[in-house]
Amino acid sequence: MFESKRNGSPPAAPAVTLGAARERLIANGYTPVSALDPHERVVAQHGPHVASEHPPAVLCCALVLRPIPDHTLATRVRALLEKRGLLLGPVRLGSDGVEMRPVRFSSLWPLSALGGSVYLNNEGMVPLDAQWPQSDLLTVPYAKLPEIAADGAQALVQEIDMLPHKIAEEQRPPPKPSRRAWLGAP
Repeated sequence: MFESKRNGSPPAAPAVTLGAARERLIANGYTPVSALDPHERVVAQHGPHVASEHPPAVLCCALVLRPIPDHTLATRVRALLEKRGLLLGPVRLGSDGVEMRPVRFSSLWPLSALGGSVYLNNEGMVPLDAQWPQSDLLTVPYAKLPEIAADGAQALVQEIDMLPHKIAEEQRPPPKPSRRAWLGAP
C-alpha cells in the first residue's frame, strides 16, 4: 500500500482530464456528449452553467430510481430489481437521492412504474457528475452493463405497479368469523 509523505494516507489518484475521460468512454463503448443542448440550455441537470463548462454526459439507456417514501414498498421494488440483475453495475447517485443505473435496454418507448418512481428510459443521457458509489462508466464497459429486453421490461413494470396492491392484500387482517360463514348459510 502506498503511503503519502504528509499524513500517512494513500496518494490521490491522478486526475483524469476531460479529453482522457472521453477517450476512455469511447473505448468502453459509450457515446460521450455534452449535457447542454444546442441552445446551451441545461438538459441533464439544473442550475446555471457557462457554455464553456459543458457538463459531460453519455448517451445511454438508464434505470432511474426516485426515492420511495414507503419503506416496505421500496424494499420490495429493490428486491425485484435485484432479482432481475438490474442493480448490478455502475450507479450515479444525485444529491436529490435519485439513482441512475445505466442499462442495455432496447424498446420503442420508455416505461415507468409507481407514477414515475421507477423509470426505464430508452434514449437517455446520463450525466457524469454526482457520486458513483459502486463503479463508474470509465471502468465498466457498455457490454458489461445489466441488460433487459423490452418484453421483460414490460413484465417488470407491471409487476412493480402491482406491488402496492399485493402489500395491501398481505397487510389486510383476516375476516372475522361469523355464524353464517361457519354454518355455510347464504
